[in-house]
Amino acid sequence: MPDVLGIISAVIGTSGLLGNFVVCVVIWRIPHMHTVTNACLFNQAVADFFGSLIFMLVFNIPTLEVLPKGAWGWLYCYLWESESVMWMFLFTSAMSLVLVTLERYLAIVYPFKYRSLFARRWVPAVGIAATWLVGISMGLCIFALIDFSERDNKCKVALPTPTGHRLNNLVQASNVVTFFIPAWTMLFAYIHMAVVLKRGARQTEPVSVRTVVMTHIRSDRARSPESSSGEHIPETQGDSLLRARRNVIKALVLVCLAYFICWLPNTVMLAAHIPGLPYSIATVLAATNSCLNPVIYTIKYSSFRKGLKLLICGKTSTTVHNDHE
Repeated sequence: MPDVLGIISAVIGTSGLLGNFVVCVVIWRIPHMHTVTNACLFNQAVADFFGSLIFMLVFNIPTLEVLPKGAWGWLYCYLWESESVMWMFLFTSAMSLVLVTLERYLAIVYPFKYRSLFARRWVPAVGIAATWLVGISMGLCIFALIDFSERDNKCKVALPTPTGHRLNNLVQASNVVTFFIPAWTMLFAYIHMAVVLKRGARQTEPVSVRTVVMTHIRSDRARSPESSSGEHIPETQGDSLLRARRNVIKALVLVCLAYFICWLPNTVMLAAHIPGLPYSIATVLAATNSCLNPVIYTIKYSSFRKGLKLLICGKTSTTVHNDHE
């Protein structure tokens, strides 16, 4: 009987590798993609790329029955058999999603503070470094679940039980840091951004060129309905800015929704101490999140679609209208 989880993980891992590689190349090669937002997305794609690779290998390479002796056995147990390295990358991806959410939140809700803050080139770099610091730190917490016997040269990885208070508290704290805090942060941020964008749509350029043109067109229609049926109302700079920001937010909201759906089962399994096949399925679902993001960008993120078209056409040096992101 074929290893169903192995086959599924191979498909998911390969999709994640290819999709995130394309995201990295598009952002790296296309000039109009060189924005702070896309730098955060590039960081997430790098984490997803390596997370997909290790996930595919972990689920398809059999674990060793006899571990190497000495330091190699310790490294194999703690870094590979425990899946801690895979989780480091997946946690870093989750933290990157929080980072890009906060970056967009500052840009839309506090635009003046955003400009002064992100005018310093080191600020995005510090944010990106923080995602890796948190992701790696949470991955290292898995070491507490490992029992490596040097005498027997055996590696045992076990989920905490309800009676194991110390390990149980550690896992619950991990759930809070890697799921609940990001979930509530993103929920609050996107609700607030939606309110601000809706308010901005009402207030942008109340007596603008667009208003004058619309009035002129209405008067023309009153005089000559036949000649004005195909009139096109030009888009102002304010309208273009709002449209571009909404486009980015819609794409990121879908990315966050995919994160909630994919990570919730794993969080529940850990909190409820459910091992075995259900936990393995939840792990596969969490890793699936890494291959969904490139699909969402391709479908919903217009700036990425433009960049992908330019890359396919070989016009990597062409200057394209920046969507004010």
